[in-house]
Amino acid sequence: METTSTLPNFLGLHDSDFQFIERYRVLLEAETGALAHDFYDYLLSHPITAAVFRDFSRARLDALIQKQAEHISSLLASHLNKSWRESMRKLGALHHRLGIEPSWVAGAYILYWRHWQKVLQNQVPEADRNALRDALFRLLIGDLMVQLDGYARASRETDADRLALFDVLLGVLAVPEGAESPRPEALLQQICEALPRKSASVRLAGYVVSGAMGDVLTLECMAGLPLPALQLPKTAGDPCWEALECGRTVIQSVEDPRAPEWIKDLHSRVEEIGIFPFGDGDRALPVADV
Repeated sequence: METTSTLPNFLGLHDSDFQFIERYRVLLEAETGALAHDFYDYLLSHPITAAVFRDFSRARLDALIQKQAEHISSLLASHLNKSWRESMRKLGALHHRLGIEPSWVAGAYILYWRHWQKVLQNQVPEADRNALRDALFRLLIGDLMVQLDGYARASRETDADRLALFDVLLGVLAVPEGAESPRPEALLQQICEALPRKSASVRLAGYVVSGAMGDVLTLECMAGLPLPALQLPKTAGDPCWEALECGRTVIQSVEDPRAPEWIKDLHSRVEEIGIFPFGDGDRALPVADV
C-alpha cells in the first residue's frame, strides 16, 4: 500500500475537517499524559503485549509513555502530511521489530476514541459534534493505515533479509569436496563482505574480537560503508560488550541518546546497529541497517 500525498483526500479529510480539529485541539489534548499512561497500562494488562515489554526498565517505559503523549498531540496537528507519514512508517517498522502485532496496536487505539468521545460529549457544542467526530475517526484510521504500511514493509524486508542471509551462508559454507575448511576468521570476513551486497537494508557489516587482555574489542573486518578503525574498551552500556556478556542480540538505535559515540557518529548513514554474539564468547558481529 503506497500512501501518497492524496491520503487525506482518500480518507475524505478536507481543510474544513482539519480546521474543526484545530479549533478544538486544546480540548482534545487535555489529559494527554493520562491517556498515554492508560495506553500502556492497557498493553501491559494483556499477556501477549505485556511479554514484549517484560525486560524494559522503568526509565525505558517512561520514555515510551512520553513518546505516546507526544504522538497524540502531534497527530492532531499533523494533517497526515508527508513528514508525519514517514515517521509513522518508522513507528510501524519498530512495532514489527519489537514483535508487537498490529492488531494489538489497533485495539489499543480504542482508548483514543473513548477519550475523545468524552470530550465531544461534554465539551463540544452539539452543532459541531458530529462533524468533529467524523474528522477524528478518519484521522485515527489514517494514522493506523500508515503504521500498518510501515509494519508490512518491515515484514517484507525481514523476509528478504532472511533469504539474503541464507544465500550468503550457503555460498560461504559450500566448501568444494576435498578442499580444506576455511578458518572461522575467513568465514566471518566472507560473510561480512557478502551481506551488504546481498541485502538491501544492510549498509555495513563487520566483526570484532576481544584484545589480548580481554578488555578491548578490536574491529577486524568491516564491509560496506567505510569506517575508521575501532577499538572499544570495556565500557558500561556499550552494546557490543552487552551482547557478548549477556549472550543475546542487542539492537541499538543511532538516535538513542544513551548510545556510545562510535554509534552516534553513524547517525547520518544508518538508523540502527544490530550486534549478534556467537562462538566461544569472544566475538561479536555488528550489522548496521539502513
